[in-house]
Amino acid sequence: MIFVVAAASSVFAPVWWTKVANLVGVGRGTDLLLYLLVLVFLAFVATTYRRFRNIEDQTTELARTIAILQARAPRPPGKSTHEPDTDA
Repeated sequence: MIFVVAAASSVFAPVWWTKVANLVGVGRGTDLLLYLLVLVFLAFVATTYRRFRNIEDQTTELARTIAILQARAPRPPGKSTHEPDTDA
């Protein structure tokens, strides 16, 4: 949302962005916005990767716990260990 406001303001006040870019050492305000967009995108990719990695770790731990609990649960006589448990 902040980037959208910054991009819209660059249309209405390009001189301001050029002044800010010159202070930072970038030639044009448009280039400054592009560099900021790249940084925000990289941060988004990093946080998304960490979030999905965390979800994968939680799913793996859950699957292991379920497998251990199912392996420990007594089975009724005549029921195969490969059939899904439909009693629940």
